[in-house]
Amino acid sequence: MEMNEKKTNLVTAIIISLIMALMSYIFIGTGVVYNENLKWMNWLSQIPFLGGMILHAMNYAKLKDNYVTFGNLFTNCFRVVMMVTIFAIAFSFLSMVIFPGMKERIIELSYEKMKADPKLNDEQIEVAMQMTKNYWNLFMIGGIIFGYLASGAIYSLIAAAIPKKKGENPFGNVTAA
Repeated sequence: MEMNEKKTNLVTAIIISLIMALMSYIFIGTGVVYNENLKWMNWLSQIPFLGGMILHAMNYAKLKDNYVTFGNLFTNCFRVVMMVTIFAIAFSFLSMVIFPGMKERIIELSYEKMKADPKLNDEQIEVAMQMTKNYWNLFMIGGIIFGYLASGAIYSLIAAAIPKKKGENPFGNVTAA
């Protein structure tokens, strides 16, 4: 991978991550994330992720004069997804510092949800709450990794399908002088 590609991937990942983090911070600060009736709004932060991946794939294809394949585009987009995932983990830990009551509020909402479920008894709820408190960081990191890589793989597939593709460059990686 060329240095220019690495730089483009990193810049794309940073821009996508900053937009998604800003949206998340707005949703946390305004209480949207805690409101059951507005949970759907949390999905709005996925729009810059998908849009950014599409723009990145189109830019990457243009950088290669459209001498790309679906596989080239998918691989390159997924590299960006991996970087966005790493940034999302960092932003999540930063969120805990910026919004110190967030963890407790989320645990409290989880407790209320479990309490309303007639299939769960008090002992099951207590065990689940204790595990959540004890393994918060592990669950958070695991959820981010799974969620971002799963959605990112889908977004990479969509993004890779959009640009025009000429196939492999018949002249290899030769560039004009």
